[in-house]
Amino acid sequence: MGDYFQFLSVYDDAQVADVLSEESADVAAAALGNLPPDRAAAILRRLPKQDSTEVSLKLARAESVDQSVLAAMERALRKKFFSVISSAKPEK
Repeated sequence: MGDYFQFLSVYDDAQVADVLSEESADVAAAALGNLPPDRAAAILRRLPKQDSTEVSLKLARAESVDQSVLAAMERALRKKFFSVISSAKPEK
């Protein structure tokens, strides 16, 4: 487990699964591979079956990803989470 994607700790499993289901299997695997195993498994179970199978295979292969690529993935996903979650808040 690395230091990337730790911002996901403030979101619940359903929110993370919803956003990751719209990402490629590579991005989802990179994110889940950097979370605690129990949390990653809980989120993986919430993904659609086809997505969870593909992401599971990517996680099992555990190919090394360049740190700069991980950082770029994290920045893009963080921006997406901020946008998606912010737009979901009810107006006052």
